[in-house]
Amino acid sequence: MGVFSMYSLIYAWIDAATCPIMLIYGPAFVVYMDGPFKYMSWMGNNIVCLYCGSFAAVISLLATQFYYRYVVFCRPEVMNHLNGWKLARLFLPSVILVIIYFTIVKFGMAMTVQKINFVKIPLEIFYNENSEKVQFFGPMYYGIGENGEKIWNIPDLLSAFGCFLIIVICFSTISFCATKIYLQLKSKSTHFSAKTIEMNRQLFVTLIFQVSFWNGKCVKTLKMRLVTENASRH
Repeated sequence: MGVFSMYSLIYAWIDAATCPIMLIYGPAFVVYMDGPFKYMSWMGNNIVCLYCGSFAAVISLLATQFYYRYVVFCRPEVMNHLNGWKLARLFLPSVILVIIYFTIVKFGMAMTVQKINFVKIPLEIFYNENSEKVQFFGPMYYGIGENGEKIWNIPDLLSAFGCFLIIVICFSTISFCATKIYLQLKSKSTHFSAKTIEMNRQLFVTLIFQVSFWNGKCVKTLKMRLVTENASRH
């Protein structure tokens, strides 16, 4: 929980530097930077990717907390492998997931000529931004060919699926551990003192609250604007 609290401070600085705005336009789903470095190619590029990776860090650290409580309360024999410096092993999956998420966004959802041209009009009309200068990332699921046919962007689709899979893994871990902890609290209520049960119940509720709070915060930090093709014509 201490690591999560420290990371919350880091996340706040990343969010302030990015000032992310999400744009959904046709088959494109992009997050562009509205912060002080939005016109600085190298720095802005990496800060936007870091912001996206920080979301993976949030949910993976939440999953780590739930897993730790699950081990403590449901699998105490595993604690022998997490004593002392070995506790750092808990955070290894989070580090790996953040690196994977960052890499997927940076290389799989990078700015391309196709994306720059596609979001040029809505960015100019609704945000007064130049898509050729401002830094953004995100998948564009398909393009339109000369004859009006859809041309699927396989790299973008695979990248979006990869990010989705990471989120599913983390939330599945949280759901599994939360369920096991809850059932264990109910089944062991007669084996532990009322004080022990109440302490574990409070910790469990705190973790649930953290998940709810951060899910809401991550959504609210993005200024969600759904821009349709019909609206852009007007």
